[in-house]
Order: sequence, then structure tokens, then C-alpha cells
Amino acid sequence: MKTRIENFSGIIKHSDERWLKEVLTNNLQRAGFNILDFTDHQFEKFGYSAVWLLGESHLAVHTFPENCNAYIELSSCLPKKGELFWENLSQEVVFAKEARRIME
Repeated sequence: MKTRIENFSGIIKHSDERWLKEVLTNNLQRAGFNILDFTDHQFEKFGYSAVWLLGESHLAVHTFPENCNAYIELSSCLPKKGELFWENLSQEVVFAKEARRIME
């Protein structure tokens, strides 16, 4: 089996942690990802980070509330699920920047 990971990343103009957790979890489920675990942390002064451990890799989000931004990164060994997640998410948020890359 060939090693192949697709990475989707972007910056959105949103930093509310409850909204992000709900929207990202829902979109992972809609895309068919298997969520194995979830952990998050609210930083003392400001900022939030969360990681979803997936059967197909992982999703991470980090907020920058001082700029009302969040950085989202999905890595997946199943590109069709990753593409579906990103397409669905793109219908709910506007990306200030986004990128996609393939590692083989």
C-alpha cells in the first residue's frame, strides 16, 4: 500500500469555539469520517484549540480571537472523504485563505 495523505487547510473569519466544535463535528460525520476521539483546550487569556482523532487521520482547529480567525487543518488518507468534508464546510464558511496538498 502506497503512503498518501491529503492535507486541506484554511483560515476562516470565525473564532467562536462552540460554533466551530459543532460545525466541524457535523461536517466530519456528514463526510463519513470515523471520529475516534476528541479533545479541546480553552486557553486562559484567549484562544481555543481542538483535535479530532479520526480513523482516517485527524482534524485540528486553532483560534485567534484577537483577529476573529480560526485555522483549520484536515489530514486524511481517504481523499474523497476529505474533499466532501471541505466542500460541505465551504458552504457554511468563507475562507480567507485555503490550500490543499498531497504527500506521497
